Amino acid sequence: MKNRKPTQNDVAKAAGVSQSLVSLVLGESGAPVSKETRMRILDAAQRIGFTSKTRRKKSRDRKLLAYIRPALESEQHENSNIHNSYIQFYNHIQNSLVEQTYAAGYELIVRPYSQPADLTHWLIEWGVDGVFLHSGDESLAKWIASRFTMIQINRHLRVNADSVVPDQEDIVLTALNHLRQFGHERIALISHARADFATKLRNRAYLEYTRVNKLPCFEDWIAENSIDKIVSMLQERSPGGPTALVLGDYSALLIQDKLQQIGFSLPQDLSLVGIDNISASQFSSPRLTSVDIQIEEITHAALTQITSRLEEPGSAFQKIEIRPKLFVRDSVAMKSPGKQHAS
Repeated sequence: MKNRKPTQNDVAKAAGVSQSLVSLVLGESGAPVSKETRMRILDAAQRIGFTSKTRRKKSRDRKLLAYIRPALESEQHENSNIHNSYIQFYNHIQNSLVEQTYAAGYELIVRPYSQPADLTHWLIEWGVDGVFLHSGDESLAKWIASRFTMIQINRHLRVNADSVVPDQEDIVLTALNHLRQFGHERIALISHARADFATKLRNRAYLEYTRVNKLPCFEDWIAENSIDKIVSMLQERSPGGPTALVLGDYSALLIQDKLQQIGFSLPQDLSLVGIDNISASQFSSPRLTSVDIQIEEITHAALTQITSRLEEPGSAFQKIEIRPKLFVRDSVAMKSPGKQHAS
């Protein structure tokens, strides 16, 4: 039958559970089911377009929160194994939020970022009490913040809302200070873009650090977005070139692999410090030293802040910055005195 509206039985089939369990979860009974099962049912209902007045109702004692996260699974990348580690990285954020919100007595639904129009309709339909937003879309953020209690996670946009983010400047300083302990002074930061606010903070920290410490500044390298171009520049082995790079884990691991394929000995020829500490960093060769953004601390602070905001909606907005932690592995070598670059 054309245009047939999905039923609870359709949701049950999509989620692989009984129709009676779907009825309990989508109703007001506060069914005692596991959070995994509840999330599977709610996700299935959203996926097949199930709507009902009952689904939008919430129990009086459990507020409904939403987490809008990047939709990385559909993206195509050069190295699927490394990309899968980034998917795990974002799943780590999601799982940490799920665990903490349920433990605090809230319901949580998750939606990967999609077309803004679809997303805004979805938020209105579910009637959520608060939103954790992990997106760089400023227009979307302003729309959500004007209608819902919203906390920005891992990204800080210029909107009237709270944010819980990594200390971007401290991320860069942590990496630079570590490299200098190994004698490196010719250090390039590669952040690929200048428009994102977090990237601007990283760039500013790098430029200021090199100026204050009277170090060579590789400003032309900052916005380079081609891995192959970076490898080509390093392959020139210029006497004035960098002896170390600071960049995102994904790029660092790709560059590491490509350099070794063309004969570089790492970390002797080039030291690398990554950012994000994705799982693949632990298994590369050499294992990648990386700056961890402290996901559990971010999600805990975000939950604390959204709880406070729901209780006191008129209080001043806050930007909470979480200090990173360096995980030292094998990708940084001691710089030989007088050696400017591998020859």
